[in-house]
Amino acid sequence: MGGQISVRGVTHVYTNRYTRETVLALEDISFEVEQGEFVCIIGPSGCGKSTLLYLIAGLMRPSMGEILVDGRPVTGPGPDRGMVFQEFAILPWRTVWRNISHGLEIQGVPKEKRDEIVRHYIRLIGLEGFENKYPYELSGGMKQRVALARTLACNPKVVLMDEPFAALDVQTRITLRTELLKISLQLSNTILFVTHSVDEAALLGDRVIVLTRRPGRVKEIVRNPIPRAARDEHTMENPAFIEYRNHLFYSVRSEVQVAEHEALVRG
Repeated sequence: MGGQISVRGVTHVYTNRYTRETVLALEDISFEVEQGEFVCIIGPSGCGKSTLLYLIAGLMRPSMGEILVDGRPVTGPGPDRGMVFQEFAILPWRTVWRNISHGLEIQGVPKEKRDEIVRHYIRLIGLEGFENKYPYELSGGMKQRVALARTLACNPKVVLMDEPFAALDVQTRITLRTELLKISLQLSNTILFVTHSVDEAALLGDRVIVLTRRPGRVKEIVRNPIPRAARDEHTMENPAFIEYRNHLFYSVRSEVQVAEHEALVRG
């Protein structure tokens, strides 16, 4: 299927269009993601996690460096990459079924094939019985299921997820991340998942990329000691997992502490 991501020496600078002031968001970022991997990105607030995801999506162009998917440079958005946002980005005037079919309609997929694909993802994501509901009739968790199903239905090689569970309550978030693990085992898509939650990253990611404080750089890339197929809500009790999770926590925490100290010195 493909879906290998190469990020090579990426630096990104934001420039205020009015004052021309600049902010260095990312600096010299390099890493590889293999086809079918589930990789999470964590780091202090403001370190450029979402910026990095938008660059890979092709929604922005890096100031320096290059990003490739399956060896081809990313120059803009494309059907090989699908994005799931923190906000519930679904169309309020369409039912669940028609929201999921939206991208397929744009691609010109014939109705019979389109209905077959939508039916598959309705079952996979756990939306049976909600096919004819409108977004205003759904909970936040159900809306995010619809957004995920719509993205997966278009079969992108790479699924980019920008804190998709951040706006949900704790119990819904726990349920959805466990279900996402199960779903990912049935798919061949590469998944790149940005989150503020160390616990979420530790549970979901086959590897976790830790970014430094701004400007974001790759501090370390840590491999999960527990295979994806063996991870579930009980994994949190595994001693090897606890050690791994704590390593990630203190790696991020040390960056936050340095950033806080630097802010005090400047202030």
